[in-house]
Amino acid sequence: MPPSLLEQLPEIIAAGRKQAAHILRNLEAYGGTVLQTREMVMPANGVAAGATQDLETGWTGRLIHGDNLAAMAALLAGDEQMPSLRGKLDLIYIDPPFDSRSDYHMKVALPDPMRPARTTQIRRQAYSDIWRGGTASYLAMLVPRLILMRELLADTGSIYVHLDWHAGHYVKVILDDIMGRQNLRNEIVWCYHGPGSPRMRQFNRKHDHIYWYSKSDAWTFNADDVRMPLSGPLGGGWAGIDRAALAQRGKIPEDWWEMAVAARLRVDGIRRTGYATEKPNALLERIIQASSGPGALVADFFGGSGAFAYNAERLSRNWISVDIGAAACLTARKRLAGHGARPFLYQTVRSHPAPTDQSSSGTSGHRLPQAASRQHLLLHPVERRINSGQETLQVRLKNYVLPSPQANELDADDRSRLHAVADADPLALIEYWAVDPDYDGNVFCSTWQSHRSGPAHAGQALRVSTLAVLRLPRKHGPRQVCIRAVDVLGLETEVVLRAEASA
Repeated sequence: MPPSLLEQLPEIIAAGRKQAAHILRNLEAYGGTVLQTREMVMPANGVAAGATQDLETGWTGRLIHGDNLAAMAALLAGDEQMPSLRGKLDLIYIDPPFDSRSDYHMKVALPDPMRPARTTQIRRQAYSDIWRGGTASYLAMLVPRLILMRELLADTGSIYVHLDWHAGHYVKVILDDIMGRQNLRNEIVWCYHGPGSPRMRQFNRKHDHIYWYSKSDAWTFNADDVRMPLSGPLGGGWAGIDRAALAQRGKIPEDWWEMAVAARLRVDGIRRTGYATEKPNALLERIIQASSGPGALVADFFGGSGAFAYNAERLSRNWISVDIGAAACLTARKRLAGHGARPFLYQTVRSHPAPTDQSSSGTSGHRLPQAASRQHLLLHPVERRINSGQETLQVRLKNYVLPSPQANELDADDRSRLHAVADADPLALIEYWAVDPDYDGNVFCSTWQSHRSGPAHAGQALRVSTLAVLRLPRKHGPRQVCIRAVDVLGLETEVVLRAEASA
């Protein structure tokens, strides 16, 4: 009879510690070679003057696409541009896969070529939560990652680990071992409502667990930032409490939080992005406010749709977000660029000599970016006009040719819908595109971006703007202009051209 999971747990933890120790002993293999900056995103929408000022002082947000184990090793190692972040992170929140044994998809809304007033949808894989070795390999994936997260945490830092009933109880035992049982601050229960099947033979599962551990016995907790108003008159059990002061200040919430899921929220006009398992802004806001202050460095190493990074940015925190999924990073890049983020870096994890674990499912949801020939993106001639000390650069999309193998990951019905749109309205397949008016051949600095919105509903655009207008300080001589576009399946295309000035 094979050993039970409980019997395997000590071996899983020991192997994970050995793997993490190997990485920590060989950090020089990661420094300066692993993280490659693909794009410097400056959400200025065409106003480039002064856009780099924030990049030269203080922190620049980092959206990193790739294996978070290698990314964390690179952050621990540091490089010429960034010192080691060992012991520097004030807060880590992770919402990893739950060991649910399922694949997750995101819905992509497209114009319906047969019915102009309506939309059609395809489903693109977001990520896979299927593990070749079952729960044991899922836990083996988490252990070295949690150890590296602890190394990145400041002594006053905290980690919040968001899970559900599938494997949360096993992960809590692992966290007790890595973080110290005495450092468990709260086991938070997030409750939400939702329909159940009429044929259910059990209670409806509608809560998640969030395990909050501090690194030490000195941790940050901003009680006044998370107080909530009393919901009714005070009952018994309040002896010695100044009831008037409590009613005015509000109370610290209990360790169970009743909040609507992201699909039912509308915060600042922002709805759900369409990415599977997205968490609500209110939940993330409470965690960020409770355990960090303005200017703190916070991170999410299973970044998903970028909801944590978006809320960290909104609350004036400095952030890092990492995800292995191309769909996740594209969604996060659009979200941040489209909603007033400060300039941030989009980076990818390159190959490196040190080994990583092989316990994940290895499905198509875990592929790194693909590139296409420039012939897939066609442009009208670029116009560059000079007017005194200023100039205007206009870039207009002409056509997009979808590479046929790209649709192979879709099922037959979705593939048919995609090709119908490609034939009738090919530019509708562009998910995101950006322009660098002075490309140096190394780092793409996007000073203008346009992107499609998320799932279709009133007020959301199903097409990108096909015209980019950039107003720039005058430059003598030609400009090297780079245009990058990403389609709805994640294929990235780049065109570099020379733009001469005209009167």
